[in-house]
Amino acid sequence: MKEREVIFRIHDMIHRYLGLPLYENMSGLEMIPFGLAIHEIINRCPVAMRTKKRRGVLIENGKVIDNDYTGPVLEMVLKKNKVIRTVPTYGKYKGYPVVVAPIRNINGEAVAAIGVVDLDYILGFKKEL
Repeated sequence: MKEREVIFRIHDMIHRYLGLPLYENMSGLEMIPFGLAIHEIINRCPVAMRTKKRRGVLIENGKVIDNDYTGPVLEMVLKKNKVIRTVPTYGKYKGYPVVVAPIRNINGEAVAAIGVVDLDYILGFKKEL
C-alpha cells in the first residue's frame, strides 16, 4: 500500500469511523483511542503521536507505554507540516527508520503528527529514506 493511501485511510478512519475530532490541544489520554486503532490496523507496529500543543501517546505491543510522549521527528513534522521519512539520531527510536505524517485541519495546518516504524524501508521495498 502506498504512503498516500495509508495516510488517507488513517485520516478517514479518524474522522468518519471514530467520529471524534482530532484537535491541536488534545491530551495524550484523549489520543489513546486513535493510537490503539491505528496500532491494530498496522499489525501492532509501534505508534507515536502528539498534537501541536501537547505531548501525546506511545503504543507498543498492544499497550500504552507513555501518555505524555514526544519525539524529535514528531516535533519536526509539526513544524514543517510534511511527511518525513528518516532514521532518528536521538530519542527512543534512534537508529530505526520511521515515517511520520501530519494530521491537518480543514485549513491544511498541522494539528497533530503520527509516526510508525517504516516497514517499507525495513523490508527492502524502499532503498532510500
